[in-house]
Amino acid sequence: MFQVNADGVYTDYIETDQVINLMPDGFQPIGQRFTDYLPPEVAQRQLSYLKKAIKTGQNQRYEHQFQWNGKQYSEEVRIVPSGADEALFIIRDISDRKQAEQSLLQKNRELVETLEQLQRAKKAAEVANQAKSAFLANMSHELRTPLNGILGYTQILMRDRSCTPKQQSGILTIHQCASHLLTLINDILDLSKIEAQKIELSAQEFHLKTFLDDVIHICLVRTEQKRIAFVHEFSGTLPDAIQTDEKRLRQILLNLLSNAIKFTDRGSVTFTVTGERCHEIEPFSETTALETNLTGTLTSSLASSAYPVRYRLRFEVRDTGVGIAPDQLEQIFQPFEQVGQHARQTEGTGLGLTITQRLVTLMGGDLKVMSKLGQGSQFGFEIELPGHMGGIAPQPINSSHNIVGYEGKRRKILVVDDRPDNRAVVLGLLEPLGFQLTEARNGFEGIEKAIECQPDLIIADLIMPDMDGFEMTRKLRQLEAFQSLPIIASSASVFEFDRQKSHEAGYDDFLSKPVQADELLNKLETYLGLQWICETTEAKPEMADSTDDAEIIFPPSQELSDLYNAAQIGHIERIKQEAIRLRSLEPRYVAFANKILSLADQFDDIEIIRLIQPCFPVQ
Repeated sequence: MFQVNADGVYTDYIETDQVINLMPDGFQPIGQRFTDYLPPEVAQRQLSYLKKAIKTGQNQRYEHQFQWNGKQYSEEVRIVPSGADEALFIIRDISDRKQAEQSLLQKNRELVETLEQLQRAKKAAEVANQAKSAFLANMSHELRTPLNGILGYTQILMRDRSCTPKQQSGILTIHQCASHLLTLINDILDLSKIEAQKIELSAQEFHLKTFLDDVIHICLVRTEQKRIAFVHEFSGTLPDAIQTDEKRLRQILLNLLSNAIKFTDRGSVTFTVTGERCHEIEPFSETTALETNLTGTLTSSLASSAYPVRYRLRFEVRDTGVGIAPDQLEQIFQPFEQVGQHARQTEGTGLGLTITQRLVTLMGGDLKVMSKLGQGSQFGFEIELPGHMGGIAPQPINSSHNIVGYEGKRRKILVVDDRPDNRAVVLGLLEPLGFQLTEARNGFEGIEKAIECQPDLIIADLIMPDMDGFEMTRKLRQLEAFQSLPIIASSASVFEFDRQKSHEAGYDDFLSKPVQADELLNKLETYLGLQWICETTEAKPEMADSTDDAEIIFPPSQELSDLYNAAQIGHIERIKQEAIRLRSLEPRYVAFANKILSLADQFDDIEIIRLIQPCFPVQ
């Protein structure tokens, strides 16, 4: 602290610890000019502010930094007028504060830079994720399209009764290999959707016992092939009907059971399901709504009249297989990780347990595992689901192989797809059942053929040249005749946005490619209200042999025209389908139908023509 006059001459000087001492040792400032001893830039700045303070009579304050004798100084300078031509200088060392400020500024700059890097990384990740999604969508479409032809034709050929056992065995091998490839594709897509938090859970009501029987039936085939025992046990209170995502629950159970079977060479695999009633559900006025919250828990708002109770279901899979080493228990849930012997690792992608664990979590459960090396493993989880007793009939497990036709008038179906092989698969599956099918190659043709033939149902691809399925459906929905007509989308895309987009365009349902015969027929049954005619195990030849020609009552010729046409081209499957249809018309036609079935089993289409030709006199 010091006082100077208007010329910068020291008139008083007080040295404190806070003053930066820039003067030489022993310096006596009184009577000296500070401009003679201070650094020139410092002295000139002080002199300028001094004159301003004296002239205005107002306090002056400033901060500055400067170099002196190789050191960096920071000062806060206050100048207070103390007379007509004098002022008091108060100088404080602020080096520490400035250093702290510089450090803070540096940290702030680093933080801003880090945030910018994170934003750039986030943007790059979003771009990469979009590219990944686009790649997976394209890959899925490109792989599923040829698989649709392979799996479609294996399903058609497996229905062909004229194939020899050896041929059927070869067809089955092709079908199994293609199905395995489809499973690998689905696993990769499922993992990608789970990682992107885009997995969709869709709840529906289904009969629990029928569902479990179906799972057990699949596993029995595999355990019989390996010659190991398969034990299933149900206990506790199991509801007749539950509501959850049937597809995902099936995927979870089959993944766990398939793993158990794969790693068990001797002994058994045991599947247990235990149930208990939990608590009443609070009543809701709105219709059923399914949501997946941010924590991944499956929640459902249910009408209290249909689902007044929740049930806790515990699923366990135990095996007597090779077991898992303790240090590998966590590893088994990592993507693409496989443990155990190398020979077994070649089966699958190493994604099954990863997907299973995340799906269980998504459904509100926690997948747990216990294992001892060389003794076996046990996987289990619990989930709470809405359910009830009664009110739903068990759905019989009818394979599409047993369906040979349907009752009632012939139904017309329009198939719209730009690929001939895709159209051929649907035609090959449905023509033998008596459907009248029309084809179109794009949306323009689809509209023309729809107006021309007035179909009962349309199956259309989404992506086609000239006019795609979305635009075709929107245009059809604008026509009064097609506003309520069932239109089913058939696409190799498995992403939810395509399903949503198809729904917004006016499609009623979605059929994934490769087309599965059972799924296709289930949708036709739903939208056309069909009653299927299934092939029975009756001893038809013996019944036919016990009936002589005198007892046969022929249906009217208009009912025989399709049978006659099928016989003329030697279409045995169509002949059988028509015979079964005729047998269901009236009891008096049973003997005639059995006679036709007997001849069809002998591939004697000539005799069938001879038998019914008199009903069609030459005009």
